[in-house]
Amino acid sequence: MLSLGKLALHHLAIKVIDLEACEKFYSQVLGLKPSKFPYDENGPTRSVWLQSEEVILMLEQVDKASKSASKSSTSVKPGLHLIAFAIGRFERNQWKERLTMNGVSIEAESDFTIYFRDPEGNRVALSHYPDPISEAA
Repeated sequence: MLSLGKLALHHLAIKVIDLEACEKFYSQVLGLKPSKFPYDENGPTRSVWLQSEEVILMLEQVDKASKSASKSSTSVKPGLHLIAFAIGRFERNQWKERLTMNGVSIEAESDFTIYFRDPEGNRVALSHYPDPISEAA
């Protein structure tokens, strides 16, 4: 059996329609500190990241048409987007092997994160942000 570190919650991502109102709620009402404002390729802010102790809450912008999206549309409807657990970047290949050995299909990968689904179809991720895998070689 592979020896891996314990999982800690890394970040939660919520798809929202009104990014500005949600940012105000989480920062002004709940007191979370904004830490990053990623932009899309056209320039406008596409998400706001807020810090809650060691966990990042990511508010991800969706368009207003998405409000009425069907339940089968998991990538654009408002609501919980995914739950991400923190891993060490050097554990990434071991985690991929463990997932594969347990019949879990990897849906996507980025330089920081592995994405897959739980048995109910919820999106789950293992992330080593801000350490990109390209530096792990």
